[in-house]
Amino acid sequence: MIIRHIPMKKTRLSSFSGLVQYLCNQQNKQERVGKIRLSNCNSLDPIWAVQEVLATQAKNQRAIGDKTYHMLISFAPGENPSAQVLKEIEDTVALSIGFKEHQRISVVHHDTDNLHIHVAINKIHPQTFNMIEPFRAYKIFSEIASKLEIELGLQITNHQTRKNRSENLADDMEHHSGIESLINWMKRSCKEKIEAAISWKEIHTILAGHGLMIRIKANGFVFCDAQGLIVKASSISRTFSKKNRLYTN
Repeated sequence: MIIRHIPMKKTRLSSFSGLVQYLCNQQNKQERVGKIRLSNCNSLDPIWAVQEVLATQAKNQRAIGDKTYHMLISFAPGENPSAQVLKEIEDTVALSIGFKEHQRISVVHHDTDNLHIHVAINKIHPQTFNMIEPFRAYKIFSEIASKLEIELGLQITNHQTRKNRSENLADDMEHHSGIESLINWMKRSCKEKIEAAISWKEIHTILAGHGLMIRIKANGFVFCDAQGLIVKASSISRTFSKKNRLYTN
């Protein structure tokens, strides 16, 4: 199983409605489009679900960049998981990159030898209206794919050899400047939320939802991720200088 983020390079596809229209188009191939699934939408009709998503995206006028995330989950030739397994995989992967509660529309395609699912995800949270930007998603995808292959009895894939050029470039960049990457990602994804938190319990919950922790180090605080990257908390927000906050578990 291969899981990938597909960048929105074409303006038409960068809009949620344009992407869903493309995914649901048979393109003169009788069996191209299979099951369409709506998640976290009130409507049961894709057309109206798209309008829900656009209304949610309109609530966030601060976000810079694309508000739509296009994810592809592809299976080995001849592999045809059941609808329940496909649902479990989609839900697990969405959770792993912070999109559990986000509106999304997934479409199963049968137009190649590899069954695959396209997932259009609204990066704007439907309640908080904050935009989530997954950090180093390709690493998470590799790990979660390996885990699901074993748990669900799917064909094992060598994920280490399947990185594309941009992913290898990201590896090189993060080797030299991973700290800067984490700082920028946190500022985009959770700075506003942790600054608005009114208790340490709330801060811990917000950070955990982004795969992060906060620790005391020397005379201040640091944020750290599961891969061991550490950044000064004050580099994310000046409210985290130790004189401004009393740390409690």
